[in-house]
Amino acid sequence: MIVKKILIYFPIALSLFLLQSFFWVPTYDKQAVGNPARLVKYVQGSSGDAQILNPVLSADTSSSSINDLVFDGLIDLDQNLKYRPRLAESWTQFEEATLAVNTVAFLPGGSIAQTVQDWPDTLLTALEGNKAWTKNLRSIEVIPGKTVEVELAPMNSEDKPEKITYTVHQPPRLKFTLEKIDQDFFVPIKKWLGEEYFTTFPYEKFIRAKDPAKQAALQSRYEEILPITEHNPVITFDLRKDVVFHDGHPFDSGDVLFTYESIMDPKGTSPRKSDYEPVKNAEVLGPYKIRFTYKRLFSPAIGSWAMGILPEHLLNRERLLAEASERGREPEAFTLRDSNFGRHPIGTGPFTFVEWKSDELIRLKRNKNYWEGAPEYEEYVMRIIPDSLTQEMEFYAGAVDNYSV
Repeated sequence: MIVKKILIYFPIALSLFLLQSFFWVPTYDKQAVGNPARLVKYVQGSSGDAQILNPVLSADTSSSSINDLVFDGLIDLDQNLKYRPRLAESWTQFEEATLAVNTVAFLPGGSIAQTVQDWPDTLLTALEGNKAWTKNLRSIEVIPGKTVEVELAPMNSEDKPEKITYTVHQPPRLKFTLEKIDQDFFVPIKKWLGEEYFTTFPYEKFIRAKDPAKQAALQSRYEEILPITEHNPVITFDLRKDVVFHDGHPFDSGDVLFTYESIMDPKGTSPRKSDYEPVKNAEVLGPYKIRFTYKRLFSPAIGSWAMGILPEHLLNRERLLAEASERGREPEAFTLRDSNFGRHPIGTGPFTFVEWKSDELIRLKRNKNYWEGAPEYEEYVMRIIPDSLTQEMEFYAGAVDNYSV
């Protein structure tokens, strides 16, 4: 009889107990009832742990998510997917284009320009009817020819041919400075000069192999060695003056240059290198101004500067050598990837790094001194939850605010 009563009343009692919890246990919508601090804490679920917290080296989603909060780029995208300034206060884009001058070539009409100095006026006169072309032209100047000795790297080949040393007697060039980048700028010029100017350009007159026996090997690469026309887009960034890194060190153009050089370092293994390979040169114009000139037209150029900027004072060669010595590592082989910085990052972003427990969580706290104002969230936590079902259950329980599989 007792057993019978237990079997009858115990389920009823258990049901009543569970039912009353409905009135006080916090739900997903009211999860802050028992913990008000939860409202200012954002928890992200991730199926995988981060690999390295360095924007120059990271290639996985988890690392990139954290890097986006710890580091700032020069620009990024706004809610309308339009570029907006970040560490860069503003930027300008224009183009420098060059045309190699063949002084013995016949110009339209059968005449030969007497000197290189005659070319700008002759060209302007010929194209003065093209209003769009002349309106975009800021200036034309003549760049004198010069002689340089270059070593030509071999093309990708299984037999790995040796490098060829050659001398380039660069001809005079016309340098055009344009108001804005124009991929069709040379179309009117080519139409005026005629196709023969380009197909009969005397490359052999300007390019000579140091070893005459190797001259023939250069012929297939004449156009690469000495391009007749060249587009050189230019991006100039004016940087913010009120930004500091999380350790209090001021941010300046040296940090931008250092980040670029770190990406392009031959000893480095940055997966971002292809985005910056088209850069011809980088020039610091002042503490808060830097210019990048490109080798060719490159449509993703401006977008690549959303890359997080590294602190030069913490990662320059002297600091890496000192860290290598402290850790008993080979100094010359020690690179950014070996530095502890990848586990304890310092940037200029809205959140500062707190801790990283491998395969468990990464914790950040808001940067109260952020140049754009402190974030609304006091804390950001990325929890590592490999199982997708567990992630979903944690989400419905209110333990994570978002998750990715």
